[in-house]
Order: sequence, then structure tokens, then C-alpha cells
Amino acid sequence: MSGYIDLNYISKIQPRLQQFKKKRDYLFNFRCPVCGDSKKSKTKARAYLYRVKNDMFFKCHNCSASHNLANLIKLVDRPLYDQYILERYKGSKPASEESLFERFKTDTKTKLKSTPLQGLMALSKLNDEHPAKQYLLNRKLPTEYFDRLYYCDKFQEYVNSIRPGTF
Repeated sequence: MSGYIDLNYISKIQPRLQQFKKKRDYLFNFRCPVCGDSKKSKTKARAYLYRVKNDMFFKCHNCSASHNLANLIKLVDRPLYDQYILERYKGSKPASEESLFERFKTDTKTKLKSTPLQGLMALSKLNDEHPAKQYLLNRKLPTEYFDRLYYCDKFQEYVNSIRPGTF
């Protein structure tokens, strides 16, 4: 269904794109609306619309601009972009506000129970002779930041405990 909608809106923006040509099914060539391709030659067209899976994408081989179809439509014609978004996503059902709020509450509760910083010591709590604290003091880092920095003795083990297989 989205392929039909995409092709419909490509035909609507076609008059606004110079040198627009259909090369194959789901492959279109035109002058780039971002960079204009070439100031010397008005026949150069190095921008393409192409399909990846079920979505259309824009790529310019001159300025390397790259967008999905929705952002290209927004660039070329803002009112048409609003129509495109409305038509493309009108079948999707938005989540209710209550379910979003409940999910936020449970996510917050689980985050408060365990944080990745549990078991680490803030640099402000280390004694002044500790090598990590000495290093930062020698670098003249303000001590007010020491509450936000944590010391980890065995960093690789710590990272693997949070995200296994990293090291």
C-alpha cells in the first residue's frame, strides 16, 4: 500500500524537479533540488529516487544529500508533505495517553531500582592520595565535577556485566 502512496506523491512532485526521468520501476533521475547539480551544465542530473525494501529514498551523487521520500517532499513542497504524512500513516493506530503514561511509570521504576553506576565510587569519595583523583587534580579539573565522575577498578569486567560480550 505504501508503494502506491509513494508513487502517487512522486508524480505530484515531479513538475517541481528539473530533468525528471523515470529510469526503471522505482528508479527516478532528476536535478538535485538541494545543490542544483551544476551551474555550468543544465543537463546534468545526478539525483536519484530509489526503493529499498518498501521505502523510497533520495540521493544526490553531487552533493551527497540523502533523505527519505518524506523529507524530499518536505524540501520541495511543505503543504504536500503534510498531506503525504497524513495519508501514509492514517492507518496506523496511535497509542492511548494512558498506556504511554503507564509505560513511562514502569520504565522509571525499573530504572530507579538498578543503575549502571551501582557499585562504583564517586571520585569525590576517594581519598586525596588515590591515583585517579591525583590525575584529575593535576589536570586542574574543578573539584565540583568529582561528584559526577566515577572510578572503576576493573573496567572490562564492569562493562561486560552491563553488556555481555563487549570485551
